[in-house]
Amino acid sequence: MNLLPFLILILSMPFGIAFQCLALVVVSFWILIKKRHDLKTWRLQVGHQESRSIGLILMVAIFQMGATLLNPANPTRDIFSFLMGYLPLILLPCLFVLMPKLEANDLARLEKVWTGVMIFWSLLVISQALKGWHISGIAFELGDTYRRSQGFYSHPLTMAYVALMLWPFHLVLLCTDPRKINRCIMLTSNLLLLYFSASRTAQAVALLSTVGFMFYYFRGRHRWFVLVGLVLAIGGIFSTNNTVSRRFMSMTSHISEEKESSYPDDRIAFWVVHYIMVKERPFMGHGINLDKPYRVPYYEAIGLHNFKKAYEAHNQILQLAAEGGLGAALAFIFWLGSLHFNWLNGPQALKWIRDLTVSCLFFGGLTQNAYFDGEVRYALMTLMALAFAMGYGRTRAEDTAASETLIAAPLS
Repeated sequence: MNLLPFLILILSMPFGIAFQCLALVVVSFWILIKKRHDLKTWRLQVGHQESRSIGLILMVAIFQMGATLLNPANPTRDIFSFLMGYLPLILLPCLFVLMPKLEANDLARLEKVWTGVMIFWSLLVISQALKGWHISGIAFELGDTYRRSQGFYSHPLTMAYVALMLWPFHLVLLCTDPRKINRCIMLTSNLLLLYFSASRTAQAVALLSTVGFMFYYFRGRHRWFVLVGLVLAIGGIFSTNNTVSRRFMSMTSHISEEKESSYPDDRIAFWVVHYIMVKERPFMGHGINLDKPYRVPYYEAIGLHNFKKAYEAHNQILQLAAEGGLGAALAFIFWLGSLHFNWLNGPQALKWIRDLTVSCLFFGGLTQNAYFDGEVRYALMTLMALAFAMGYGRTRAEDTAASETLIAAPLS
């Protein structure tokens, strides 16, 4: 029964935010009811560094909500639903300290389920790229516009950034034991998600994180063999006419054709507008409801009248600064940095996954509001919950001692 919460979380990952919210409610209530007698000591069981990280990410949400309440031009009706959207990332992972630690055989079973989910997910996006289908509500739609795969998510970029969050997990697992076929399957499936979602930033960050990790992980001749192999593979792909290079070039030309502003890239217009917002209210912020009617006057102020792409910042730190002021942006940066000191009693593989995932979130979020997607937070939350469920990040001495013997699959 200890596996049930994770089975629910893993099986729900390929589906949209509504399905994931239902999974979060079920898992939360399952743990709270089953471990209701342990709630009095719950806070004391969470490690000190992990508690600081929880406090920092909670501060981010508090800054955003406070800015909303203090801005007369910003309606406050969404405060509660906003908080409910961020509480799972803040609180649910550490609820797993109440559960018995997952043993090696539990982790092996979870790994098999995870592999099956990734196979299903990759087949889903391949079929979408080939047939161009999309589900909107209860309607099943067909068309070439849906060939950029998004699975059951609301947008291809959302799926791209979820795949980016999972990439370090699958990469490190394979490198620690490359003989396991299921780990090869998981990483290959993850690669297909990145490829068919067609996000240049997510693909570039995944590639750079892979090169950086392999340069660090491998030693001596093995390091150079791997790096030379990567360089030759990438050079061969992009210097010849093949499916991958054609798809990448079509992505680039498609994006340039959609450009509407006089800036080299429309993202620069997004950044300029939100920089103006930050200058206007640097400490108080504008609040969470920065919808299109709120943003349009700022786009008009820089000469972009009737601009169809009056979007959000496409930079998660700039978006946080616009919403919650510089305090929210700084708290988020400190939270990312604080995660480096979480789960220090875990194996080296867990620490690599932790640091690579944080790096992917930071660099990937420079051109996209990745943190603001509920599905991205869901993936992060699942990985964090797994670390707590394995017994890491707990204050109890017996857990720390016992965890040293649990360097088995999947983080061996």
